[in-house]
Amino acid sequence: MTAQLQTNMKTARQVAYSFYQKNFRKLRARAIDDKEVIAEAYFAMTKAMQSYDPNKGRSIRSWTAYLAHRNLNKMLYRETKIYRTEEACDYDIGIASSNAEEMMILSEKLDSLSDISKYIMRMIYNAEIEIADHNKNTIKRAIKDKLREEGYAYNKIKSAFKELKLAATTA
Repeated sequence: MTAQLQTNMKTARQVAYSFYQKNFRKLRARAIDDKEVIAEAYFAMTKAMQSYDPNKGRSIRSWTAYLAHRNLNKMLYRETKIYRTEEACDYDIGIASSNAEEMMILSEKLDSLSDISKYIMRMIYNAEIEIADHNKNTIKRAIKDKLREEGYAYNKIKSAFKELKLAATTA
C-alpha cells in the first residue's frame, strides 16, 4: 500500500468518524451504522483519487476530505427523503394495523394532542401544504405561515410544535 493511499484512507476514516459523531441521532434513526458511513467515505476517497488535479492548488487530503464529507451529506439526505404516495401510506397503515398494541398506543398519543397539533398532523398527512423544497425549516415555516393566516396565535403554534416534537421522541 502506498503512503498516499494510507494517508487518504486515514483522512476518509477521520471524516467518517467526525460525521458519525455529529449526526449520530439522525443516522441511528435511519438505521445507518458506522460501517456504512466509513464505506461511503472510502468510496468518496476512491473518487477523490481518480479526480484529483494537483494543478488546482488543493492538497489530496483536502480534496479527499471535501468529497467524503459531501458524499456523506448526500447519503444522509438520500436516506432522509420521504416519498408520499398513496401506496406507501396504505402500506404503512397496513404494517401499523398488523400490531393492535402499537395502533392503540398511537391512537392514545394522537388523542392526547391539542387541537392545533392534531390540525398540523392532518395538514401533513393530507399534504395540504405546497412546498417546493423539502427542507425541515421550509416545511415548518410553511405550516407556521398557514396557521398564522388562519388566526392562530404565535405562542399556540410554538407550543404545538413542542408538543409534536415531544410526542414523536417519547416512546
